[in-house]
Amino acid sequence: MGYIVAYLVAIVSLYSLFLKMNYWSTGYLMGWIIGLYFLRGLFESWEWSIHMLIRILYLAKKLKRKIFG
Repeated sequence: MGYIVAYLVAIVSLYSLFLKMNYWSTGYLMGWIIGLYFLRGLFESWEWSIHMLIRILYLAKKLKRKIFG
């Protein structure tokens, strides 16, 4: 039961973090992705994959917006 509550808190915090990403610079976002890569041993493999996928998709969206206006 505690694991489920902790996971739900993690999802909510990830969502709130995602809302703040609009104000991050590209360099800061790259640093966050690299840091998450080095911390991969602290997450379950599926959980780490979800976190990494979200950040990479957001980085691609941000780069697309910078390149194509």
